Formats: sequence, structure tokens, C-alpha cells
Amino acid sequence: MLKFFLLFILINSLNGLNLPNGSPSLYIPVKDNIELLDTNNFKQSVFGSERAWFVEFYSHWCGACQRYAAHWKEIALKTKPWHSKVIQVAAINCADPINDDLCRDFNIEYYPTLRIFPPFAQYDKPEHDSKIINQKDDLEVEMIKYLEKIETLPKKWPIFKEFTSKRLDVLFVSNKNAKYALLMIEKKDSILGMQMMLDFAEHADNLIIRRTTEESNPLLIQKLNVNLRKLPIIFLIENSKGSLKKYESFSDSKKFIPNDLDSKLDEREKFKRMIEKFINDNISVLNNMENKIQIIDDKVDDIADEKSQENSNKISMLDLEASLNVMLRSEISHSNLLNGEKLASLKIWIKTLAKYFPGRKEVKEYLKNLDTKLNSLQTDEITGTQWKQMTNDAQTSDSFLADKSEWMNCKGSKPNFRGFPCSLWTLFHTLTVSQIEHENSKTKPFDDSFSVKEVFEPIRLFVKYFFRCQECSTNFQNETHDYLENLKQPHDAVLYLWKVHNRVNKRLASDLTTDPAHPKIQFPSKELCPNCYNGTEEFNEEETLKFLLSHYSSQNIQELKEDKLEDADSIGLDVNEKEFKIEGDGLNEDVDESLRVVENKEFEQSDSSSMLFWIFVFFVLIGSYLIYSNLKKGKYKLKKHIV
Repeated sequence: MLKFFLLFILINSLNGLNLPNGSPSLYIPVKDNIELLDTNNFKQSVFGSERAWFVEFYSHWCGACQRYAAHWKEIALKTKPWHSKVIQVAAINCADPINDDLCRDFNIEYYPTLRIFPPFAQYDKPEHDSKIINQKDDLEVEMIKYLEKIETLPKKWPIFKEFTSKRLDVLFVSNKNAKYALLMIEKKDSILGMQMMLDFAEHADNLIIRRTTEESNPLLIQKLNVNLRKLPIIFLIENSKGSLKKYESFSDSKKFIPNDLDSKLDEREKFKRMIEKFINDNISVLNNMENKIQIIDDKVDDIADEKSQENSNKISMLDLEASLNVMLRSEISHSNLLNGEKLASLKIWIKTLAKYFPGRKEVKEYLKNLDTKLNSLQTDEITGTQWKQMTNDAQTSDSFLADKSEWMNCKGSKPNFRGFPCSLWTLFHTLTVSQIEHENSKTKPFDDSFSVKEVFEPIRLFVKYFFRCQECSTNFQNETHDYLENLKQPHDAVLYLWKVHNRVNKRLASDLTTDPAHPKIQFPSKELCPNCYNGTEEFNEEETLKFLLSHYSSQNIQELKEDKLEDADSIGLDVNEKEFKIEGDGLNEDVDESLRVVENKEFEQSDSSSMLFWIFVFFVLIGSYLIYSNLKKGKYKLKKHIV
């Protein structure tokens, strides 16, 4: 019973530790062997460290990042022995507002972005002393190639350069107290020796591992009488007294081969098992570092959050405004520099939002303010920091956008599901319909000044330049490559976007990024719009268009209504005291604490204190359980001895 209680406490404490400020994360630090970074610990962890760092910059809502997470976890697990002394695998969530400035500082244009930092990295160097690694490369090989090129190595690191001396005693010059050395003789282009050095780096105090090749050390290879056709070969050298060291072939000796060694294993695993056996037989007493308690059961991976209630007949203004907030204050501001076509695309996008966003008066005014500020720029470029300041300066008592992102209809069963991408699709659909509503309000709608591409082209440009899930952005461009051929009639943009969205839903229906609580279906469903179907599975486009124009209309949006007017300092600038009510379908109830525009600071402090309390309780309980277990074992042994 105590074990289950401890497991419950551990899960809850890990959930709270995903990110220091409680934002969602794709990773659990201890379980996934990945160090979680944020703006509070990044610089002190990475810069000046004796370890190299391999960091993924990601966003928890990004579908490509969610798919990539399994691979990043695999890399972290595969290189786990490398972490303690040589290179740490880490991740930082750029969708967390606390990391906006940091991700912009590193010019993170797309997710996921991988950066590798050398030991003793310096912040003030170009690119902050880091290098971007292509996520599609063999990451383990890339890590090794990068480490091999580092000239100044920390003292505790393995020596990656090839061993060139013909004297075996030179192996122990770097560590005279080491009892054994392993010398791997391999082909010139092999990385097996370096893999072994890294795999057993934590045993470097007692076991030295070096590598050499026929080209770099022909005299020693001749002296050892190496059969070059049997490479790779490992020799074991004992640090005996005198310069003549005792050595023997490690590869062929049966005493080093585990009884259960599978002949189907690749070379790396074969040698790992042999070296592990040697360490256990000869070094484990000297270097007892493996007494770890496994607490987390793999079966607790998928503990689902409680399902959110969704009113699928309505569009949520909460979702639409949250989409604007993430987009304007986070995604766009992550750009280091906005210039050229990128800045031009931003101006077009903001103008489109200012004209067609079907929101509250204050939000519309806010978008118009941004549009005015952009068009009045006296320069051809601005930085991401300047853009972020511009979004703040556009806030007034009559013009504001809440700096808070909460989801209603787009809330997923877990924080990494749905959210921003869902709300963005919703925004796109409402904009195409809003354009039609805007035209219908004219005395002479759809005249020569009307362009069916007016909304869709800015959408496409936004996704191209500012939707930072690179894979998603590329897919959207591919899905819409024929948009010019399909946008001819006034309502074509509404139907075309609907078709594109359904194609994407079909492609991702069984994808791991899909929320199991909200399956991706062909929209609208028969339940939602029976008339949209022709008695079969095929859509009736005429009826579907009617549905889309109604469903995404401004009349079908659950509005946010101000509960009461506050003074100018609290509206749009400091909205800590501002509350909203939801209208629609007879609803008129106060939104709970989680939907406030800005969370109460005392609540945040209390939440943080609560998390620390539970962590303290967890460790106390673990300690008590271990003491109890040891006492119980001791009591059992004593009784057995007496009997």
C-alpha cells in the first residue's frame, strides 16, 4: 500500500516539475533522461559548464515536436552514460511565455531546432558559441563528430584522439591511478572506439579506453601482432609496475565473454556486454555507482487528464483571443529580425486581422493600433524585441488583448494536445467567413474590388513565415500549392480551406499527435450537419457551405462580456483584477480562476509553495520506506540466525 502511495506522490510531484512555472512539457526529467531548461536556469547550466550540451528548442503544441519527442527520448536513453561527465541532453519549451526572450535570442525560427554547445561555452560568442544540428541526421554520430573536434578537453573527459605511441605505459599518463586500460584497434572511419569511451565515461577513474588505427600506429599494431582482417579488436592492459605492461586480447578471451551473449548483437552491443562483464568482475567494488532505486513504472506514461467539456455547436471567443495572444506575443516575437518579405507578410497579416477579426471592440481596436504602428514604421526592419514592445504599446484603456492563453473548445485532454494549432484553424475559418459577412453588409457586395484571395493569401504567408512547427508549415504550403486554381468564385476560400483542413485531418487521424479524446474526423459530422451529406459518406458542397457560413459566423461565437469596467490602469495594461463572463446558449456564469486574464500572483506563490511541500513529503516518505525495508530485512535475518 505504501508503494502505491509513494508512486502517487511521485507522479504528482513530477507533473509539477515538468517546468518550473507549471507550463506543459513533452518530457519528464528523470524518467526521460532529459534535463529541462528555461530562462531561469539556461545560462548558468549551459555556459561555462565542463560538459557539452545538446539542446532541443521545441513547442509543446507543435505536432512535429510531439512526433520527434520519442526520438529525442531515445537519443537521451541511448547516450545516458555520456550525460554525467561529457554531454547532457536537454530541452526547452519555447511555447512557454517565460522563455520568449531566450528563444528569440537564439533566433529559433522553427520547431524543433537542435543546438549543440561545447564545454566552457561562452554566451558572448557568435551564435552564443553553439551550432545547429540537422534533426534528420544520425544524432549520435553528429554528437561524436562534434566532440571529436573539440580541442580543449575538460580533465575528466575521454581522450578521443587516436593513440599514436608504441609504448603501452603511455596509456596511463593521463591517469596513473587507473588499474586497467582498453585499447581498441579499429578501421580509420569507425566511431566504435569513441562510442565505447563515452558509454563507459563514468568509469574513467579506474578504466582508461583509447583507440588507434593501422594508419596512426603501425609500429604498435605490428608489435601486438594484430590480424587486421579481424578488426575491431580490443586489448586489455593492466597497470603493472614497470614500463612493460601486461596485456592480452580482450576480444577473443572466453573469460571476458558473458555466457548469455547473443551472437546476433551488433558490434557495439557485443563489446558493451563484454566490457560490462569485465567491470562487474574486476572494477565494480572500486566504482560502485549503480545502486539506484527504480520507482517509476513505465505503465504510468499515459495518465490522462480529465476530459474537457466541449460545445461543438459554438465557436469560442476565448480560443480566438488566445490564438491571437500566442501568435502575436510569442510566435512572431521569436524572430530575431523582421525584414524583407517577412516584414511585408507581417504587415499584410495584421491588416487582415484588423479588418476581419470578428471579436470584441477593444480587441479590434488593438489590432488596428498594431496595423497603424506597422504602417508608420520609418525603417525597413525591426527586431523581435521591438515587435514585442510594439504589441505592448498598442495596449490602452480602449484597445487591448489579454496577455493570457486559455482554451475552451480547443482544450485537449493533455496540455500538448490541440490548444494553439486547433485555435489557429478556428481563426482561419472565421476569417474566411468574416470576409463574406463583410461583403454582404455592403450596398453592392462582391463588386470588382472584392478579391477571393484577400484573406487566404495572408493566411498562407503567416503559416510560411511565423508558424514555427517547420514540418507543419511545409505541409500546409504543399497542401495549398494549387490555391490559385481553386479560388475563383466569392465563396471558394471558405470551401477550399474546409477541404484542406479535412485532408489534413484524414492524414493525421492515426498520428500520435492526435488527442485520443478528440479524434480527427471529417468535419462536419453527420450529427452536427445531417444535410451536409448526400445519403452517403460524400459531402453535399452546397449544404456544407451553408453550414460553414453559419457555424463560423460572428453570430455563432460565444462572446466574452466584461463583468464591470475598471479604470484605465487596469484595462489592457494591468488586467489582474479584470473578470469575464461567457454568453451563449443561456450561459452567464463567472469564469473560474483558470480563465482569468492574469492569474493572481498570490495564487502563483501558493501553488509554487505547495509543489515544494509535496516534493519534501515525497522524499521524507521515500527515506522512511527505505529505513523500514532495511529494518524489516535485518529483523528477518536475525530471526533466521537465532532459529
